[in-house]
Amino acid sequence: MNKKIKLKPFYESSVYIGSFDNKLNAPFSEQALFEFISSLQDSHEIMIPVRISPTTYLSGSDYKELGWKISAIDYPPLETSPQAINDFMIYLGEELLKRFSQHKISVVTADDIITMEGENNEA
Repeated sequence: MNKKIKLKPFYESSVYIGSFDNKLNAPFSEQALFEFISSLQDSHEIMIPVRISPTTYLSGSDYKELGWKISAIDYPPLETSPQAINDFMIYLGEELLKRFSQHKISVVTADDIITMEGENNEA
């Protein structure tokens, strides 16, 4: 049995988002997140698949928030560059910031942590 093996350097870019909509003063659902991201992917010129993983943000005993890590890796192998992946993830972060009224969202690339703040950030 012949197997075809392709080796590429690993690349990942991630968006970190909490689950609390500050405008509605209530958490939003994972389904709402899925639907919003899907619509952005459908309207983008390059399909960038993402993996969405639940996470918890904890800061001492005074702060705990559920949220998600949204990651894009070059898999399935995309015929695109890490920069194109980053560009989409930054765009995704900006749109999530607005849509779900976040105080802050972070986009983590291989080289940088980009923190985006909402217009009315009081935190």
